[in-house]
Amino acid sequence: MYPPAAQMVFAAVGQISHGVTGMKLAMLGLEALGVLAMLAILRGAGLPSARILIYAWNPLALWSFACDGHVDAVAIGLLGLALLARTRRRYGLADALLGAATLVKLLPVAVAPAFVRGGRLWRPMLIGAAVIAGHYLPYLGAGRDVLGFAGGYGAEEGYETGAGYWLLAGLGHLGLSLPGLLRTYLVCAGLTLAALAVRIAFGRDRATAPDAVALCGDAGLLAALTTCAASPHYAWYYPWLALPAVVAPAPALIWLGAAPILFLIDPFNDRFLWPSLVFVPALVLAVRALWQTRTAHQASLPQGTAR
Repeated sequence: MYPPAAQMVFAAVGQISHGVTGMKLAMLGLEALGVLAMLAILRGAGLPSARILIYAWNPLALWSFACDGHVDAVAIGLLGLALLARTRRRYGLADALLGAATLVKLLPVAVAPAFVRGGRLWRPMLIGAAVIAGHYLPYLGAGRDVLGFAGGYGAEEGYETGAGYWLLAGLGHLGLSLPGLLRTYLVCAGLTLAALAVRIAFGRDRATAPDAVALCGDAGLLAALTTCAASPHYAWYYPWLALPAVVAPAPALIWLGAAPILFLIDPFNDRFLWPSLVFVPALVLAVRALWQTRTAHQASLPQGTAR
């Protein structure tokens, strides 16, 4: 199930320790690289270092990695280093680190448009492709089985029928046919994410390098929407959302990065009812933030020009 970068980490740690504690310590150490990277970004941007507690004191991150040792910690460490490299305009290194993070857990690929903003499109694509190809080369002997359990995972999680998606699961409670709605959902989600990606990558001044707040704000938005669209029911898929929130805090993002600790208990064994305790407040917080931004923008306009 796990992509090659994750497999390489497992193999490397296995050469040193064959115990669970050793793996947990390795995950914790690699996650710490991401925390240190975000501290460096905060200092470089002149922001309070105490903001690192948005992630470092996140109960879901503590539970998922220090306690359970999930490999997502490696992706978080690599993503933090990639964001740091991008803020320091080490573009090639940033692209390579993001590619490696994607080969630990696939979700980090969602933030790629934030890295290519400014018209730098082909180089990140080439570097990303090279990193992916280089990681897969040692496993080519597996042939068609190189993707492992990926297909079975989709079926197991209900993605093939639509029952695994929070919104579709809710429509299923109304008696609607989920397989019939699945294609529409995937097309709408894909088009929405694609439109956002294009706006972030090309919608601003290409000559101006993004500052840390803009970079992390865009990365956080892309990460949150992609994760919510997939709506995994495993709690450890969500702590990475709190990482960019350290630099660009957003209430909905901070909530989504911590509240899925509720997924560790699910009294209903249902993909809609209990997860609604996470997704509905996140939606409310996002709408509230959009309203406040719109109101502040209108207030800043000269009198008589606001609509």
